[in-house]
Amino acid sequence: MVRVGHALRDLPLIHEAFAAGRLSFDKVRALTRVATAGDETLWLELALEASGSQLARICHAYRRAIAVDDPRRTALQRARRRLVSWWLDADGMLALCATLPPEEGRLVLNAIESAVSRTLAKDQAAAAASGGAPFGLDHTIVVVAGNIANRAARRSAEQPSGP
Repeated sequence: MVRVGHALRDLPLIHEAFAAGRLSFDKVRALTRVATAGDETLWLELALEASGSQLARICHAYRRAIAVDDPRRTALQRARRRLVSWWLDADGMLALCATLPPEEGRLVLNAIESAVSRTLAKDQAAAAASGGAPFGLDHTIVVVAGNIANRAARRSAEQPSGP
C-alpha cells in the first residue's frame, strides 16, 4: 500500500478517480505499476472500461513486454540474481554455487579449466618425480574453486551494496 501511495503522488488523475470511488484499490495497484505521468490519461481510460481482472492481465502483459525491450531492466534483473557463495560441508569439502551472467560465467569456467589443467600437470609431474600417485582431478577442482570463491567473496565484500 505504501508503494501505491507514493506512486499516486505522480499520477494525479488516477489519484482523483480513486478518491472519487471510480477506481478500486486493485485497479489502482495495477495501474501504479505501469502508468507514468506521460501516459496516465490512456491508462485511466482503460481502467475505467476494463474489469479488475482484465486490467491486471493487461498491466502484467505490458510490464513483461517492457522488461523484454528494456536492456537496463534486463541488466538490473541479472545483477539482482547474481550470486557467488561457498561453504564447507560437514566433511570439510568445499561447496560452490554461482549464478552469473553468461559473460562472467564463461570467465569463471575458463579460469577453472585453465587452473585445473596447470595444477593437474604440476601434480602429475611431482607425483611422477617422487614415484607416488598423482592427485586426482577432483582434488584439483576443489582447490581451484576454493581460491576462486575466496576472491569472489572478497570482491563482493568490497563492492558497495545497492539502494
